[in-house]
Amino acid sequence: MTYDLIIVGGGITGVSALYHMSQKKGIKTLLLEKNSQLGLGASGTWGFLTRVFHYRLEVTKLAQQAVDFHYHFKQHFGGDNHYIKTGSLYFLKKNMLDDYAQHFDFLEKNDVDFQILEAVEGKKRFPNFCWYEDDVVVFEPQGGLTGLGSSANYLASAACNNPNCEVRLQTPVEKLLYNDGQIEGVQLANGEILKSKVVALCLGPWGFSFLESIDEPMPFFPRIIQLNKFHRYRQNIKDPFFIDGSSSIFGHYLPSGSFIGGYLRKQSFREDVMPGKVSSIEANEAKHEIGKRITWIKNAALEGGISAIESYSPRGYGHVTWSSQIKNLLYTGGFSCTGYLLFPTNGREIADKVTKALN
Repeated sequence: MTYDLIIVGGGITGVSALYHMSQKKGIKTLLLEKNSQLGLGASGTWGFLTRVFHYRLEVTKLAQQAVDFHYHFKQHFGGDNHYIKTGSLYFLKKNMLDDYAQHFDFLEKNDVDFQILEAVEGKKRFPNFCWYEDDVVVFEPQGGLTGLGSSANYLASAACNNPNCEVRLQTPVEKLLYNDGQIEGVQLANGEILKSKVVALCLGPWGFSFLESIDEPMPFFPRIIQLNKFHRYRQNIKDPFFIDGSSSIFGHYLPSGSFIGGYLRKQSFREDVMPGKVSSIEANEAKHEIGKRITWIKNAALEGGISAIESYSPRGYGHVTWSSQIKNLLYTGGFSCTGYLLFPTNGREIADKVTKALN
């Protein structure tokens, strides 16, 4: 079997690419995912929706384009992406406001509802947080959390209404096949060979081994992110999810009253720590740092958590890039926790690049 495009990776970006390919005519596309579910991966662990968080204006613009997609997902696809409107808080310091002036101007011009609150007003509105004199918070009432697994499944289902689109789960790829600098397809872990005119690696940090195997310079780097669940019994707090930019902490309450969040350590990538293995050292560090903003967490029990690898880009947002070594090999990465938010745009860009290459 020969395909026009094989997408390796069924995370939210890969599924979005499949959906946008389904809108093209006559392009035979296969998505391969090693897990038994779609929409997993680093960006599938978080899923916050906000337009006031991103420092770079380029990413803010992309986030603005994606918001309608998430808010009106059911209208577009007939399925529920389990969006929960909590509002969002982005903590800054007063001396950081000038750096965000252009960002705030863009939000105002695009009718994004947000408020800038200093510590006195913030404490009145959100008393469950600890406030400091130099705190400033950007509050977006429409912020919230969305279910990425649900989004991925509905997108894939919609894509597969096109008979040229196909998904295969529990199908790990062993290696890339190429000859004389031209991609030819992939070999699966079971030895099966699949031919394709174009291959797109939508793997984020999981694509590093493939890129290293062809000596491809990587414009992004990996980083461990750990989410920790701190137990609190029967305290239904409906505060917004928050990101504290100056302290590198984030999190949100669960309906049970427990809290899930994390702390981005300065040295948070280590090869000896793999996703799925929760580090008690990192959990205690997160407890200490988050406890400065939410005091009860200082004495909370660790109920569980997950560890995942994200990919980050020095330029602050990700890449959709053709390989410099192998013709018709495309790869994506560097979107970190924004991957899910930008995936409508990423998928469209991948589809456009592939279509142009095939014509």
